[in-house]
Amino acid sequence: VRVSERLTDSPVCLVVPEGSVNARMERLLRSHGQAVPSAKRIFEINPSHPTITNLQSLAQREEAPSALGDWVELLYDQALLTEGSAIQDPAAFARRMSRLLEQATQAELA
Repeated sequence: VRVSERLTDSPVCLVVPEGSVNARMERLLRSHGQAVPSAKRIFEINPSHPTITNLQSLAQREEAPSALGDWVELLYDQALLTEGSAIQDPAAFARRMSRLLEQATQAELA
């Protein structure tokens, strides 16, 4: 994880280390039978994005909400989808998304 100096509109993204091929090229090479080692992606966060500042505020509370980890995992899954990669556990993603949407809509009704 590192702080991004280039993100402006997005809260997060995944970046390949210098000298590695990006996720799309990796998939293309593998589809043609090439052996390509997977590059460990770097999770970049945009510290000025409202989502990140809100999560930071939640984390600094005396009693941080239990859903904080779910929000971070959701952001990671979002970064995977944005780069064109598959989510490792789509069922868990769907459950997490439903749970967080339910909590957010309940908060709006309160």
